[in-house]
Amino acid sequence: MAGEDFALGWRPMGSQSMERTKKMTKFGQLLAATALALGTATAASAAVTLQDYQDKLLTSAADLADLCAAKPDDSIGTAALNFCHGYARGAVALQLQRDAASRRPMNLFCFPTPSPVPSTTLAAFAAWVKADPARGGLKPLDALFQFLNERFPCGK
Repeated sequence: MAGEDFALGWRPMGSQSMERTKKMTKFGQLLAATALALGTATAASAAVTLQDYQDKLLTSAADLADLCAAKPDDSIGTAALNFCHGYARGAVALQLQRDAASRRPMNLFCFPTPSPVPSTTLAAFAAWVKADPARGGLKPLDALFQFLNERFPCGK
C-alpha cells in the first residue's frame, strides 16, 4: 500500500514536496501581484476594466452584459469573456441538472440540437440587455434565464 498512487494519480506529500509547494505558492502570489499591477496600469483605456472585478460582486444584468460584450483585444477582454462564459455555463449546467433530478422540472429553456454556439448566444444576451434599460437592472441570473427562455423556449 505504501508508495501506491491515490485516486487520480495524486501522491501523499513528503517534506520535500511540501517545501516545493510553499515555494510555488510564494511564486504564484508574486506573479498574481505583478499581473494585477500591470493590468491596473493598462486597464484605464479598456472598455472593461479591473474595477469591473475588484471590490464588487456581479450585481446586475448590465454588469454581466458588459463582461459578455468585451472585445478580446481590450486589456482584460479575454478575462472578461472567460468570466462571462464561466458564469453562464455554470448557471446553465446547474439548472439543467436541477431539472434532470427534479420530479417537477422547471424547464426554463430547451436548447435545440445541435446546441447553440455559446459565444454567439452570450453576445446576443449582451445586446438583449443593452436594448432595454430595464433589463440592465435585473439580477444577472434572472436576466440570463429570461433571455434563454425567450430565445430557446421549451415545447415550441
